[in-house]
Amino acid sequence: AAVRARDGIDDEVLRGLRAASRLDGAVGLYVHQAAYAAEELALGRQESGDPAGAAALFEEAEEDYRLAADRFPDVPGFASRTGNFLLDRDRPAEAIPYLRQGVALDFYDPLGHFFLGEALRRSGRDREAVEEYTRAVRYYPRLAAAALWSEAGQEERRRLILEKTRDLLLAEGAAGETAPARARVLEHVESLL
Repeated sequence: AAVRARDGIDDEVLRGLRAASRLDGAVGLYVHQAAYAAEELALGRQESGDPAGAAALFEEAEEDYRLAADRFPDVPGFASRTGNFLLDRDRPAEAIPYLRQGVALDFYDPLGHFFLGEALRRSGRDREAVEEYTRAVRYYPRLAAAALWSEAGQEERRRLILEKTRDLLLAEGAAGETAPARARVLEHVESLL
């Protein structure tokens, strides 16, 4: 029996998306959707106790995400999602170029800056991480990430990222920020905790 992922994706859906992606020379949508479907199926297999099946699907998802980002380098969502996938797989150094590409294409995307900051922090590049976390707060002061992550099951992730942001800002100071501006950023972060 096919394992169904959380949002109803099954093996048949993945096969259909793969077939469509072979014909998708101009848009890249189906390649990207096939990657997403493979990732969701992999998570479903992982939850059902099939680590070998999950590993194979994660490899397929990575191949498709990279293909979409490399074939369509001007689409910020493809680059960012590839970086987020690699970050989720605990490979932050590999994620950084894709996340940088995503924020270069959509510079005012606060989530892009947050995830780039996370990849930099997890790669031991705290000073650069502070700059990215600060940009995220600056470009969306009410912190879009906090609102999005307040949905069911994401509250812990939201809290951890806000704490990391606060701690890094306190430890390193926000690069290029004046003390009053840094205080405003910290005040925003603290109010969301």
